[in-house]
Amino acid sequence: MNDKPQYPITIFYRDLGDWVEKETFHTEMDLLVGLEFADTNEQENAWAIKAVDALGRNINLKIEAIELIKFELKDSTHEQKI
Repeated sequence: MNDKPQYPITIFYRDLGDWVEKETFHTEMDLLVGLEFADTNEQENAWAIKAVDALGRNINLKIEAIELIKFELKDSTHEQKI
């Protein structure tokens, strides 16, 4: 089994409490340039996001100043898929 997120990566943004699909990124470069700053673990702010890979798995994603800091699958025992 592949334990790395698979492209394309789909980003969901919160809209009035619901998760709404906004963008899909097909490569790492697209993801970095398109988001610049992102963190799936910061859910308490206005810019809360969720990231899902091509297989529908939730991922931990953190990007700072166009640098990929974290890109891994979330623990499926604690996370619910979108």
